[in-house]
Amino acid sequence: MNVTDLTASQLWLPGHGLVPPHMRQALNTVEEYDQDLTLGRHEQTGEWVVLLKRGPEGRPFPVFGLGIELPAPEQIKKRLFESDVRRNSASIMAQIQRKRDLASKEHARIAGEASGHVAEALAWGHRKMGAHPSPRIFVPSPKGGTD
Repeated sequence: MNVTDLTASQLWLPGHGLVPPHMRQALNTVEEYDQDLTLGRHEQTGEWVVLLKRGPEGRPFPVFGLGIELPAPEQIKKRLFESDVRRNSASIMAQIQRKRDLASKEHARIAGEASGHVAEALAWGHRKMGAHPSPRIFVPSPKGGTD
């Protein structure tokens, strides 16, 4: 195959060899999003990953997994943007806080229902035993005495 043949199903990229067009588009999408990032594939698992070009020890370092199937470039860009802490930290933190607040309200509601069920069960058990869980004692006031 001729390297300059644009009708070929694969393209030659320096450092990458022959690459299908959809991989080249995904690579370009990642590098356009941030020049410090590149696209790679895990050798053992086959998972596509976004790599920090100069990670620890100067080698590429995986920072984001894309899965076994390479997503479309638009999907890659969307996923990168949604998880970009450097650019979206305030909105990501607000989203996390909203989810935590909803979860706390739901847990409080469940706990309230459970404690109501427990209270009813205890009252029923004490009635069956003929006792009251918290006896009430009424002390009559002395007649005619004003203290």
